[in-house]
Amino acid sequence: MALDALAEQTHMLTLDSANVDESNDVQVAEIASKESETSYLQIESLPSKGRAFVAARDIPQGTLVHVGAPFASVVHQSWMPETCHGCYAFSYPKSMKIKAIAADDDAHRWRKWWQAEMHKEKRSKKAKAPALSKLQLKHVAFCSDTCKQAHIRRFAGTKDEHGVPIAWYKWLTCLYRLEHADDATMDEKDENDAVETRSTREFDVEDDDDLRAFLDGAWVSWTGSQRRDAVMFAEDDEADDANDATMLRLMTFCLLQCQTTTRDALLTMQDNELAAFRSQYKGPRFVSQIDIHGPSAFATFMPSATRHAMILYKRLAHALTTATTEAPKPLADEWVLDQRLFRAIYYREMANGFGLWEQPAASSIFDDIITDDLELLGYGIYPSAVYFNHACDANISKVRRGREMLFYAKHDIAKGTEACISYGNVDAPVHDRRTRLLDHYHFWCACSRCIQEEEPAPCHL
Repeated sequence: MALDALAEQTHMLTLDSANVDESNDVQVAEIASKESETSYLQIESLPSKGRAFVAARDIPQGTLVHVGAPFASVVHQSWMPETCHGCYAFSYPKSMKIKAIAADDDAHRWRKWWQAEMHKEKRSKKAKAPALSKLQLKHVAFCSDTCKQAHIRRFAGTKDEHGVPIAWYKWLTCLYRLEHADDATMDEKDENDAVETRSTREFDVEDDDDLRAFLDGAWVSWTGSQRRDAVMFAEDDEADDANDATMLRLMTFCLLQCQTTTRDALLTMQDNELAAFRSQYKGPRFVSQIDIHGPSAFATFMPSATRHAMILYKRLAHALTTATTEAPKPLADEWVLDQRLFRAIYYREMANGFGLWEQPAASSIFDDIITDDLELLGYGIYPSAVYFNHACDANISKVRRGREMLFYAKHDIAKGTEACISYGNVDAPVHDRRTRLLDHYHFWCACSRCIQEEEPAPCHL
């Protein structure tokens, strides 16, 4: 089907994220996801690519082939006042009006649960929840009460006598803890303070099993002891307050989702910890724990991105699990946050997260190009969409509609052809595209477009 012939047909599919019917989103997602699983796409193992979406039959141009709903999503710290936490409607320069705690009833119910949890934790009798007037969150708001109630209903699990999911109160409490945590003040004693071992065994960073064993030891050594916090924080070259705060809230949402639903959807996704380490590592092929023992050696051998991940873990663990704040601990006992769980989530998000961009006032199913005038409103993890690999000449376009991500055929796709999307802007020259993909996704793009556009190797006579 020609592009101009589709223009009128797709006019009704114009995606204005400020006017999203939440119930319709759910219906479209259910129908399209079911149809894509049974009709349009199938998962196959492809050489050098792993599992990927392939066309199960001939797909006409303009076909909606898949709709992904997020396992977890979060508004970017920079745009929290102007972005709806439910549907990601964007109202800059105006702030969203419907607060997460919008009435005394909201605060009273949250405070009642708060006090009950404090009692379960056997806190001091002097420990009390804040006054109702102070039980608020900064800039957590929605575009409408309908959108807020729909967001609350997404939380699974046990409900209170008012029909409110307990996970909603836990989410609020996690955000409260993150807002009030003092990053500079760690507990004087860490109950899980690791006994440091300095093995002389050398690990081959080019061997997956060896590298994972080396990283396991490094994380235990450098995050299991409070004595090394000052060194890690002083050596943080990648600190970014807005991005870090956003990541901590996304990690928190993932933890709650794993606790109240299932973690299978998350943990079956690709883990890119080894690839991320290798893309930055500049040291020798063989390395031991002795090599990273001292502060200067740690900064020399350990890539800055790995050190930064360790710092984020320490911040999150402190915010959510320490008993020094007045808030209850929102995570269940069986979900004690340790470095292994953090890494399992963090490095899957790094490999599989989607940016939730501002949508143009009017866009079609082919407008998935990110331009400089659009704002990054947040991030989401879409487990059902992780099988879309990248191509700079993608045959699938992705368009955000509310929280959901819709995937359309950009042109006719023959049965058996891999279905690919573009990871970010692909308008740059081939070298710039490849460099960005290597930096962010840790692979050197070899799609047909890059191969066609790459500069020929110099001829030596």
